Amino acid sequence: MLVVASTDYQYLVPKDGSPVAGLIQDYMVSGVWLMIRGQFFNQKDYQQLVYAALIDHPHRVRHLKPAIHKPSRLWSGKQVLSLLPLNHLL
Repeated sequence: MLVVASTDYQYLVPKDGSPVAGLIQDYMVSGVWLMIRGQFFNQKDYQQLVYAALIDHPHRVRHLKPAIHKPSRLWSGKQVLSLLPLNHLL
């Protein structure tokens, strides 16, 4: 098993050694970060987020059109999150 940050062992309660922060907090922080107004991603970052979230998706991944077309194509964080249920409901 590959351990990158070993976060389960970095934030422990001194009393009993249990983790202070669980995974749900990480998911909430990531969701809020993606939903911040004005948060846009270029095509490379957008595709990396989408394909990482849908790595085990057996079908062709559906995409949304970019929110901003000029001067460069940009996708919002809301679009990234909207793609997850859209692709799982196929």
